[in-house]
Amino acid sequence: MVSEFSTTRVRRLLRILTLVLILWGMMSAVTPCLAAGSLPWAGVNRQPLVIAWALCLAYGLANAAAWTLIVRALGHPLPLAHGIRIWIRCEAFRWLPGSVWNFGARSWEAANHGVPMLTTVSSIAMDLSLSIASRLLILSIAATVYASELSSVIAGWRWQTVLGIAGMLVGIGIIGLPLLKRHFGSRLSKGRWREWYQALGSVRMRPSLLASFVSSYVTMRVLHGVGLWCVLVGIVPAVQLPLGLVVTVNVMAWLVGFFAFFAPGGLVVREAALATMLAAWMSPAEALTVAVTWRLLQIAGEATLFSIACFCPGVMNHGSARA
Repeated sequence: MVSEFSTTRVRRLLRILTLVLILWGMMSAVTPCLAAGSLPWAGVNRQPLVIAWALCLAYGLANAAAWTLIVRALGHPLPLAHGIRIWIRCEAFRWLPGSVWNFGARSWEAANHGVPMLTTVSSIAMDLSLSIASRLLILSIAATVYASELSSVIAGWRWQTVLGIAGMLVGIGIIGLPLLKRHFGSRLSKGRWREWYQALGSVRMRPSLLASFVSSYVTMRVLHGVGLWCVLVGIVPAVQLPLGLVVTVNVMAWLVGFFAFFAPGGLVVREAALATMLAAWMSPAEALTVAVTWRLLQIAGEATLFSIACFCPGVMNHGSARA
């Protein structure tokens, strides 16, 4: 009894410590943004910013729901509300040093809800693949629609080459994985890897379902770009950029920050990339103000969802039995 009580107490203390570290990471991300006090925030229209914050909430919920639906498509009946809560709570771990703790935390939390480890790993890999593929798809379309605008934004960059290499890598992965499976299948099907190999071979997803996931992820990226467009309307209303171009610039900034593994959440790197690109249509101070404000709204949205998931779980668990 005493040992069980002590274990429960230690777990509670570890959860509190983890929560404090996550909040510290979020505040560390906010501090450099607020330190830019000389930015021209005076005269900002707050209504579009509130809409942008609401879109950040919707974007977070949509991402969480998409991952949960992937888990369910892979064969595990994870309740939608539980999956959303798991994703939101664990995604906040990316603010810890290392930027990979969110994946480990999601695997741990999912296992506590009965999700097999292989299913969780497969869902995380698929989630990341769809996130990158959907953005590459948007960039490939934008390369035709906004060719002149993008050329002026990233003058001197061989961005078409980079996009082509990225697409080639995706194609190599799609073609190469079956070949690797065929070549190493006989080895993996024996010994200690046998159960994992058999489970991996059982993972299937209909092409129509995969296509629906791709379209859903593209829609989420557009929704996220609309949030940035609202920030532009609120801060620099005189600069009227096409919505599609804003979505594209937002996607490009996200990709730059994603591959900056040393920066938690792509902090600073993503803002620098966004401000640099936006400076083609506005002053550097206005571009930096937009980038910093957009980051603050995203952190505020994430903190709101994280607080609800941690302190008001009943809000997200409501109706989970029906999901």
